[in-house]
Amino acid sequence: MFLASTTMPDYGMLSSGLSSFHKLARNPWDLRKNPGGSSAGAGAAAAAGYGPLHIGTDIGGSIRLPAGWCGVFGLKPSNGRVPIKPPYIGRVAGPMTRTVTDAALMMQVLSHPDWRDATSLPAQTIDWLTLDIDLKGLKIGLQLDAGWGLPTDPEVRAPPARQPDASSRPAPSSSRCGPS
Repeated sequence: MFLASTTMPDYGMLSSGLSSFHKLARNPWDLRKNPGGSSAGAGAAAAAGYGPLHIGTDIGGSIRLPAGWCGVFGLKPSNGRVPIKPPYIGRVAGPMTRTVTDAALMMQVLSHPDWRDATSLPAQTIDWLTLDIDLKGLKIGLQLDAGWGLPTDPEVRAPPARQPDASSRPAPSSSRCGPS
């Protein structure tokens, strides 16, 4: 059952909640700011607690930006993992929720193939609720310089603080990456 339809920019191509059809979406944590990304309304609705499950679409950050700016969980699945109509290479649909578990529950349903989407991936058994994984041996890339735009702020560039009591599991290794 759908509860509501939320604001997104025209054609889904702005990193804001600006729309010619509706008022500007606002970030519920600070109404002076926008929620970011074209899935701005879904991000704001998730943060405001309008419901537990929200769907966004993403080409260049439209799930990831509002999730980060509004403090909720967002997942941009691999292309074709969640069928989308009309299909468009590069655009994906994914969950925006207040918890990782809620997003995993959504992905159990959303990730089934659909014949109407030629880019839909074949059925695959994925245990979306296996959330307690061993991070040892995984590598995380952190791109601090895209090669254009404003430089990264020093506090962002500084290595993340390690908190020994945060987890007893070993942390993954990380490496910095940027333009070659």
